[in-house]
Amino acid sequence: RMATVLFSDVHGFSNISKTDNAEQLIDDLDRFFYHFDEVVKRFHIEKIKSVGDIYMCAGGIPQKNRTNPIEVVLAAFEMYQYMQSIKLQYEDKQGWNLRIGIHTGPVFCNSNTVNSKKKLEIWGDTVNIASRMEASGQINKVNITGMTYELVKDYFVCQYWGKMPVKYKGEIDMYLIEGFRPHLSINGLGVKPNQAFRTRLGLIRFDDLEETVLNMLEEKLPKNLYYHNLKH
Repeated sequence: RMATVLFSDVHGFSNISKTDNAEQLIDDLDRFFYHFDEVVKRFHIEKIKSVGDIYMCAGGIPQKNRTNPIEVVLAAFEMYQYMQSIKLQYEDKQGWNLRIGIHTGPVFCNSNTVNSKKKLEIWGDTVNIASRMEASGQINKVNITGMTYELVKDYFVCQYWGKMPVKYKGEIDMYLIEGFRPHLSINGLGVKPNQAFRTRLGLIRFDDLEETVLNMLEEKLPKNLYYHNLKH
C-alpha cells in the first residue's frame, strides 16, 4: 500500500556513448551501479533492475515499513553526491549528470518472490509516475511528487517546482529536495544528517519493529493462553 519508487538516469549518456570508448563506458557505468547497489542495500531498499543507464529501486517492499519514503530520499541524496564527486574525473563533466525521480504510493508485485530467489518485479501507477517524474525532472536534483513530499517534508528542505501532467492522472505537484533541515543536519549545513535526524528515523523504525512483534505474537501464541496473551 505504501512503497516508494526511485528511477535514476545518467543525463547525456547517449551523447557520451557515441564518442567515448565503449568498453570503458560500460566499466564506468558498472562501477556507478555497483555503488548504487551498496547504497540501497544499506537503507534496506530493493533493487528492481538496471537497464542501460537507468537504475530502478523501491523501498517498502517486499517487507512493508513506514520509513521507506525517507530512506529512498536518503539513498537518492547519496547517489547524487557520489556522481557529483566522480564526474570531476571526466573531461566531459556535463555527460555524467544524474536525474532522479521519486514517487510514493501502492504497487503490485509478484509477491511469491518474498521467500525465493526469483527477481522481484513491480508495476502500477506508482511506478509509471516515478518514471515520469525522472523523465521530466530537473538535472542534478532529487525530484519528488507531492505525495512523497508530504511524507518527508519534516526531514528535508523542499522547493516547490510546479505541476507535471500525467496521463489519466491530471497534474501532479513536483518538488525538489534541497537538503536536510538545518536542525537535522551536521553544523546546520543541510548536507549530512546529524544524530537528531538518525534518532527521529530510529523511532519510526521502532514503531515498525513493535508492529512486527505484535503480529508475530498474534499469529503464533497458543490459543489456550488466557492470561499471557497478546492483550497482556
